[in-house]
Amino acid sequence: MGSLTKNAVNFDAIDIGNIASNSISFADSTVSGTGQYPKYDDITKYYFLCQGDNNYRTLFTDFNDIRAVIEIQGSDASSQDYGRWSFRITTPAYGVGDWTQDQYSNGGWNTGSFGLQIATVGSGFSLQFRYSSYYSTNNIGSFMATFRTVYG
Repeated sequence: MGSLTKNAVNFDAIDIGNIASNSISFADSTVSGTGQYPKYDDITKYYFLCQGDNNYRTLFTDFNDIRAVIEIQGSDASSQDYGRWSFRITTPAYGVGDWTQDQYSNGGWNTGSFGLQIATVGSGFSLQFRYSSYYSTNNIGSFMATFRTVYG
C-alpha cells in the first residue's frame, strides 16, 4: 500500500487585506516563507476585508486543478454569517468540475450576506467573493476563510 504525503497545516493565517485592491495567487504564493504552496497544504487560513456593496472581487487567482472545501465566516456585524463550499475543478480548457454550496448559516438580521463564484480568466480560474452589508454599501466586512485540500 502506498503512502500519502501531506505538506502541512498552516497555523499562521495569511492576511490578504482588502480584496478591493488585493488578491493572492493560489498556485504561486508561498505560505509564511516555508516554501510550501497553499494549493498543496492540508489546511490554510486566510483573513481578508471586503466592501459591502455586493460586487464580486477576486480573492484567489490561479485557482486551478483543486479538490477542496472552503469555509468562510464574517460580516460587518458582531454576529457573523458562515458558509461552506466544496469543489473539484480542473481548468477552463478541460471544463471538468463541480461546485457546491454545502451550507450557509445566517448569523442574524443585521449580518448582510456573502457568496462565492468561480470566474474564467484567460486559461485559468479565479475565485471571487462578494459581500452585501445590511447597514451601508460603504461598510467593510472582516472575514476568515479556512481552506482544506481534499486528497484522493
